[in-house]
Amino acid sequence: ARGAGVTVAVLDSGLSEQAFPDARRVTDVVDPFRDDRGIDPHGTTVAGLLAGPPVEVDGDGDDGDEGAAPRPVGIAPDVRLVDVPVYESRGTTSDSLPPTADNLAGGLEVVDRTGGVDVVLVPFAVARADDDASRRVVRAVRRLTRDGVVVVAASGDRPTEEAERTFDRFGGYVP
Repeated sequence: ARGAGVTVAVLDSGLSEQAFPDARRVTDVVDPFRDDRGIDPHGTTVAGLLAGPPVEVDGDGDDGDEGAAPRPVGIAPDVRLVDVPVYESRGTTSDSLPPTADNLAGGLEVVDRTGGVDVVLVPFAVARADDDASRRVVRAVRRLTRDGVVVVAASGDRPTEEAERTFDRFGGYVP
């Protein structure tokens, strides 16, 4: 139940290479590693909640955990990660451009083309999109779910207006 044998694509800002050195990197949509400004920590944080390795406790008594066993960080630390950056990262959340429906569609399409993924994690919502981007997102989700991939997506996070309802915009599609 630790995720062994499961591959999860994280569509987000990118994963820190230091935190997740074994993640497969797919930079077909956006390449946040193209310069030295660093990546937005959102993707790394989300991946840590999912696949962060156990934290070793030093047992020196400084933290009150003398002799304690390692504490799990992620809920499935044995999953294999695929890093699919889909928004322009500028090093901090406040400097990052919000994800777009076009980049989300591109990320889903890349995952669909490359295959080998069991779960796609989309931990953000996008603002209203033009009809072409909306159709691309829906088509990609349908293809992925038809092929047995589980797509987990947030229903809120980044829309700029309270009236924006991503669920309705994408046709209320639930596989």
